Amino acid sequence: MERFGFCRTSTICGLILGSWNTDSPPATFDNYCLKRKRVIMADSVPPTTGNTSRRVLLRNSLLAGIGVAAANLTIASSASASTESASRPATASARLASLASTADYAVQAGWQWCGKCRGLFYILNGTNGVCPSGGGHNGSSSSNYQLLFGEPSVSAPDIQSNWRWCRKCQGLAFAGNGTSGRCPAGSGHNFTASYNYHLFHDTTIGTLEQPNWRWCSRCQGLYYGPQQSASACPASGRHGGSASYNYVLAYI
Repeated sequence: MERFGFCRTSTICGLILGSWNTDSPPATFDNYCLKRKRVIMADSVPPTTGNTSRRVLLRNSLLAGIGVAAANLTIASSASASTESASRPATASARLASLASTADYAVQAGWQWCGKCRGLFYILNGTNGVCPSGGGHNGSSSSNYQLLFGEPSVSAPDIQSNWRWCRKCQGLAFAGNGTSGRCPAGSGHNFTASYNYHLFHDTTIGTLEQPNWRWCSRCQGLYYGPQQSASACPASGRHGGSASYNYVLAYI
């Protein structure tokens, strides 16, 4: 019989970790809880409507609506940030939930801010990837960010498509400029098997959404703009976002 596992560390986390066909889940499902480690990053500007009430609201919505969430939202499995799909987590961003309820989009959690390079990377592949500051990315002080992905027939004016996951560095980079940019793992980013991610930009800010993310014209990656002076770009020096949209990311 196929069985499904939920994160047992916290009812607030609520992620559906995967499925298996044995009587007990694999031990690896207990190794990491994104919500337990969640701390809003330094110098960030997320909504501040009160952590306790938000957590209670999120927990209650997860307990009451997890069946709906599992049917309507998809994340990639921990095996890949690309094409392998598992179950779907609940989202606290109203517009993410609205878009994900259509056939055009789904939502993927497990993206983190790196405290070393200030970029965004995917954490659920069992690796911290490669950071331009050296070693792997560090998401220990990050929120759990969620991204839209899919192939919509018509794109909204405040949503930009063609953002891709790099299988080499685990970061997110823009693939619509005819270049693969610069990857901290060497040469350009490798977008093979990536989803087509869609980012909100230059729009109103909703609950549990964070603005001021920027595209770097030098490496094509996404980084947190207010921390540009402390950032690290794989093309050397700091990220350059002077020509960027103001991107908005949802988090839980």
